[in-house]
Amino acid sequence: MHLFIHGGYWHRFSKNEFSFVARAFQPAGAAVVVISYALIPTADMDELVRQCRAAVAWVYRNAGLPADVVKAVCGFSGLYDLEPIRLCYLNDVLNLTPEVALRNSPVHLVPNTPRSTLIAVGSDEGPEYYRQSADLVAAWRKQGVPCELMDMAGHNHFSIVAELERPDSQLSHAILARM
Repeated sequence: MHLFIHGGYWHRFSKNEFSFVARAFQPAGAAVVVISYALIPTADMDELVRQCRAAVAWVYRNAGLPADVVKAVCGFSGLYDLEPIRLCYLNDVLNLTPEVALRNSPVHLVPNTPRSTLIAVGSDEGPEYYRQSADLVAAWRKQGVPCELMDMAGHNHFSIVAELERPDSQLSHAILARM
């Protein structure tokens, strides 16, 4: 089973715009769950994160999954440190405080159980996406999490997710291998 949490800077889009990500996993017989969450400003960042965690728990309870439901993690073109986001124009919508940014930044979290982690970043990304991806991999490796940084040639923040439309893509293969 592949659980997908969509992007959109936490204040745009829904699961409806991302249903195509199932295409890469259907030939392998994997089920795909694309979750949605309340967008900011309807909810704050703490509530958004709580809803994502609750969605994982719901899938666990309703799909009869094993206790170690999360086998691996894959982030791509992500923002893993919310402090720079708090300091830019996006905070006009997000309203992050320093405490909320710290509490919800994966780079500052210690995973309770090490899971294979793949962090993919497009070669056409801006330097901040590269920095945040590398910082997350380094921080989690220090915590004993097996992490891989994958550079996706010719991709940017918006095109990389399209790799999940193709079962034969490098990203799809890497995710399936961790499943």
